[in-house]
Amino acid sequence: MDTLNDTKSERIKAAIKQMEHRWGSGVLVTSRAAQARAEGLSTTFPALDQLTGVGGIPLHAVTLLAGNSTSGKLTVAYKVLSRAQQGTPERRHSVAILDLGASSDPDYISRSGVDLDRLLLVRPQSGKQVLRVLLDLVKSRELRAILLDSLSELLVDKEGASAVEQMMPQVNLALKSADCALLLLDEARPPWLPSLAAETSRAVRHYASLHVEFLREGWIESEGECWGYRVRARLLKSRSQRQGESATLAIAFNETVRARETW
Repeated sequence: MDTLNDTKSERIKAAIKQMEHRWGSGVLVTSRAAQARAEGLSTTFPALDQLTGVGGIPLHAVTLLAGNSTSGKLTVAYKVLSRAQQGTPERRHSVAILDLGASSDPDYISRSGVDLDRLLLVRPQSGKQVLRVLLDLVKSRELRAILLDSLSELLVDKEGASAVEQMMPQVNLALKSADCALLLLDEARPPWLPSLAAETSRAVRHYASLHVEFLREGWIESEGECWGYRVRARLLKSRSQRQGESATLAIAFNETVRARETW
């Protein structure tokens, strides 16, 4: 009986080796590995982590965070980068920001908890370069999370829109075998985008495993002083099949950006 089992095991190993040689090493994973791959990076907002159904932002996948200015999407993205950097005492992870508008503020990034020494800030010069750099960063397998800020900036010209259509499938495929999360920031309804770019933006949503829209609901004041704002996060797409549900968050203004429990 043992000989029969050993023979069967050898045949399975040979079949796996042949498939990986033909289709790539990431095509087959064990059930235990698949379970580990489903884990997410915490946003540090408990209500939002629960809403996504994966404990935050999924690894090996594209996440689209949409919302207008002061909607909280950028703060959430920075908090995810901060959490992504937390590895083990022996190894801390690195993250990257593709800063298309050259608007990233190192001071605010740091106050959001991101270690600047383990942050790669990239400012590509063209839309085509953005996607090529992004693909190289994913394939490097050296980064735990990558933030593209923002999709609207990328799609504002035809070159960027064309590059997204051509290379986004490659980026999505590379993510499957990379221990990395890709976050794309986007305006909820950017009125300045041309119709072609708007179509491309909708196409990008096809690749997103998670799509959350943020809306600022109001300012939070105490003793006549504004110290934060309330945000409603609405789930537009998720593998957890809970589309349409929402959670309320509070983002506080202070020396360190902190998540507050649902109000």
